[in-house]
Amino acid sequence: MEFNSTLFMQAGIYLVLFFVLKKLYFEPLLALLSKREAMTTGKVDETEKLSKKTEELRQSYLKKIQDFRFQINQEKETRLQKIRSDIASRIFESQKSMNENQDRHHVALDEEVRSVMTRFPAISDGLKDEIIKVMGSPRIKAL
Repeated sequence: MEFNSTLFMQAGIYLVLFFVLKKLYFEPLLALLSKREAMTTGKVDETEKLSKKTEELRQSYLKKIQDFRFQINQEKETRLQKIRSDIASRIFESQKSMNENQDRHHVALDEEVRSVMTRFPAISDGLKDEIIKVMGSPRIKAL
C-alpha cells in the first residue's frame, strides 16, 4: 500500500473543514438547541408554578364561598327562628284575645238568660234546658 501526498492533503482539508464547520455551524447550532431546551424547561416550570398558584386560588375561593354559604345559612336560621317566635307569640295573643271575648260573651249571655228568666218565670225552666242543650251542640262550638 502506498501513501502519497494526497492522503495528507485530504486529511488537512478534512481537519480544516471540521474546525470551520465546528466554529461556524455546530457550536451555534448546539448553543441554539441548548437555549431552546432551557427556554422549554423554563416554560414548563413556569407553567407548573402557575398551575399550583391557580389551584391555590381556586381552593381559597371555594373556601370563601363555603364560609359565605355557612354564614348565610346561619343568618337565615336566625331570622327564621325570630319569625317563628313572633308567629307563636301572635298566635298566643290571638288565642288569649279569643278566649277573653268568648268569656265576655258567655257572661253577657248568662246575664241575658237570667234577665229573661226573671221576666218570664213560667217558661224559663224549659227555655233554660233548651239553651243549655243548644250551647252544648257541636254547631255552636264550631262557631
